[in-house]
Amino acid sequence: MALRTQKIVSTFLSLTPIVKPEAKGLAYDMKATLKEHDLKLENFIGIGTDNASAMTGANYGLHKILKTGYVLPNLVLVRCVCHSLQLAISHASENTIPRNIEYMIREEYNIQLGLSIIKTSR
Repeated sequence: MALRTQKIVSTFLSLTPIVKPEAKGLAYDMKATLKEHDLKLENFIGIGTDNASAMTGANYGLHKILKTGYVLPNLVLVRCVCHSLQLAISHASENTIPRNIEYMIREEYNIQLGLSIIKTSR
């Protein structure tokens, strides 16, 4: 919370080079970055991520490692709404929409675009 304005502020703390792009490496880099800024990991209450298994995996994801390995039992995981919606729509439409419908729509658009270009060039 910004003390001057008494409002919650979202901002980037740091852009940290990632040495090992897997959950354990991310946890280590996160802890090191917090330490650089004199922030205590124990005060960490939530993590917002995409839905990648390296971040949200039930057994080996960053969230699980922070909760168990770094003893943050109340750590809240906030999954990206856009990614979650995309996954839900993909799953819901898996057996209802023909696999080639995107191709058909794209090709129809290209055909119509091509026809309009031909018409305007005459």
